[in-house]
Amino acid sequence: MSDPKVIEPLGAFVTFYYYYSYLTLFGTWLISPLLFYVILTKSGKLGNFKWFILNHSFWCLVLETIFGIVKPIILTPSAAGFQLGPFRHLFDFKSSVVFTFVCLGICGNCVISLSATLASRYLLVFPTTIFRWFSLKVALIFAVIINAICYALIGYVLYPIIQLKQETIYEWADSEDSGLKIFYENEPTFFMVPYYYHEYADILILLFFLVVHIAGAFILIFFFYHLFQRKTKALTNKIQRSLLASSLAQTILTSVFLFIPFIVLFGALRFRIANTTSIGIIFLCLFNSHAFVEFIVTLYFVSPYRNFCIQLIRPAQRYRNSVTTLASISTY
Repeated sequence: MSDPKVIEPLGAFVTFYYYYSYLTLFGTWLISPLLFYVILTKSGKLGNFKWFILNHSFWCLVLETIFGIVKPIILTPSAAGFQLGPFRHLFDFKSSVVFTFVCLGICGNCVISLSATLASRYLLVFPTTIFRWFSLKVALIFAVIINAICYALIGYVLYPIIQLKQETIYEWADSEDSGLKIFYENEPTFFMVPYYYHEYADILILLFFLVVHIAGAFILIFFFYHLFQRKTKALTNKIQRSLLASSLAQTILTSVFLFIPFIVLFGALRFRIANTTSIGIIFLCLFNSHAFVEFIVTLYFVSPYRNFCIQLIRPAQRYRNSVTTLASISTY
């Protein structure tokens, strides 16, 4: 058998990933009540658009929660991995299959909800007769249909695997890479899919992300143009400009924190890039940061939300300044 392409990740990387994922999970849950509160109570001028923001934020929170608890380690260049979280020694490989199904499905929810928020942002700023049919109801119908198709495809691929015995997974691992043996011997949640099973799917996924990035580049240019041209500044109010700015920021951070980790993962799988497990952990940390950064961007760039947060901070600043003043007076 040839030399193994899968090697154990560096211990320092694994330890950092373990605690960092808890940190981002805690930070996301810490800020989420504030975000949901301002979306529901401070979106008066945004109309139904608030429901698009709420929907996208909810799915980001769900994805971060599941990912932050399970903490998958992906053993690239093989489509293999195990759980690092609290269920690490409680369940078998079937729990990892279920996690893969849920995680990929919710990632689809995040992408679809992001597309809906970008479309609704544009229509809120530039209402046109061409897309007058686009509404909350229409967006919900499209989202349900597309999500159902995505979940059906993922389930079609993964359902046969969950019917297998653990020994079959071990046989796949032995035939693919000798470096996987140490993992399935010590990790009850070890799970893998052989290369021939996902070879063509990797190509389709990479092409999908290529198309998405090209479309995202056009969206960035389009929003950037409208945000900074003089005519737009004269025609749109402060809230509308803040929605354009938030669209720019949200598109960029989704690419960096969500799409690029997936591109690196599937690129390593498709092209069989050896010894990339430790590098993959870096991108898993990036992926774990997505929801937290997403919430910060939403609170900062949407002006009604930012104004509310500033109002919360100002009393604390006044109190601190008064305490500092009293302390300085007492020293004389």
